[in-house]
Amino acid sequence: MSSNRKRKDQKDSSNQEKHKKRFVWPERLHQDFISSVFDLGLRSATSSSVIDLLRSKLALDDGDEALDPEQVDGQIHKLTLHRQRVRELRATADEMDEANGERDKKSELDNLLKVQSDRRLKILMTQAAIRHQSELLERSIQVLGSLQVP
Repeated sequence: MSSNRKRKDQKDSSNQEKHKKRFVWPERLHQDFISSVFDLGLRSATSSSVIDLLRSKLALDDGDEALDPEQVDGQIHKLTLHRQRVRELRATADEMDEANGERDKKSELDNLLKVQSDRRLKILMTQAAIRHQSELLERSIQVLGSLQVP
């Protein structure tokens, strides 16, 4: 039983060595990182080139723990994903704007057709009223013509 306990203790200590403590980027270092990535270009930024540029900007020594290549790679990846999400959101917003514009155009067209329909209806009603008045006038003329004045 004591041998099992020793193995478990050895596993726990080896797991702790494998899992590094989460690194929180200080604000100033993060700003310098972003600046360095954009100086290099996001597509061509590699962990080693960013680290070299940060070291030259900040005059850091080679043993600085804050510049672990894995952490820099992770930050570059996060930045790439963030930029991609922003582009997708912009594209979606543009599509929605276009759709809203098309809806607005359709709405304007519907309103125009409605106005034209209303005008056409008024014209038809006016024409019907004129025809009715004209028929009444013709009847009146016929009635008056049939009456003979002696």
